[in-house]
Amino acid sequence: MTLKVRPFTFEEQLSLLHWQGADNLQAYIVARVLSLSQKDWPISDIAFAFMLNEDDVRDIIQTFNEKGLEPLAPRL
Repeated sequence: MTLKVRPFTFEEQLSLLHWQGADNLQAYIVARVLSLSQKDWPISDIAFAFMLNEDDVRDIIQTFNEKGLEPLAPRL
């Protein structure tokens, strides 16, 4: 079974767009990982694109699917 991000709410889409334009690298990567997953990119390709471990990509997607963006929000 392939792990894929659940559909975004309107508010989540706005947050992800903001994160992609932010100066915070963590926020940018999380936003891109989720966006690419929504576009049906395989986990291995997402991991390669951002030089991440595949397990880290899975963790981001699973956390979002189960708990939303709050646990993934960048900490200042």
